[in-house]
Amino acid sequence: MSKLYSVSILCLISFLFACKKEDPEINVPLPEKSQEGLNTFGFHLNKKSWVSDGKRVCLPWSCHEALFASYNAATGQLGIVSARYLKNDSATLKVEQFALTVVTDAGKTGIYSLKKGDLSYGSLYRIPDNTGYRQSHVDPDFTVIITKLDTVQKIVSGEFYGKLFRKMEYSLNGTYLNDSLVVSDGRFDVKY
Repeated sequence: MSKLYSVSILCLISFLFACKKEDPEINVPLPEKSQEGLNTFGFHLNKKSWVSDGKRVCLPWSCHEALFASYNAATGQLGIVSARYLKNDSATLKVEQFALTVVTDAGKTGIYSLKKGDLSYGSLYRIPDNTGYRQSHVDPDFTVIITKLDTVQKIVSGEFYGKLFRKMEYSLNGTYLNDSLVVSDGRFDVKY
């Protein structure tokens, strides 16, 4: 009886670990919130972790860092682009790229709601299926909180959350209101 019990326990443990492998993103921890320029970026996308893997991302037309930030002190424009591989093998390349562009009060921390017609935006882009998401063109609901903006050490840190909607194929800013993603618990701590 004890052999059967042991085998049953082993099967149960194997099954549980096999289930975790089907969706590894759900248990990936988000980076800690920090303000030290640690080059971290992550958020929950529909309750699943989305974390920049820190590797160079190579697409058919170019290679670039998986996390890149820029800040223009004259205009107050902050840009952060982060990418991660969903799958990268010899037969398939799948990459997601998340971008934040925020026009701030130059040199100031604060809460920035990305509004309709504003130059600020949040977006998610999936390659190779070319699916893009951004805040709604009708009623934007996306917020970025800049908690640190150090122009001497060139560090910008903060948080973000909101809703992104699938972009219409042939529209610059139009979105489908029935196909959305929820971004929550977003955090970044980057050097620019």
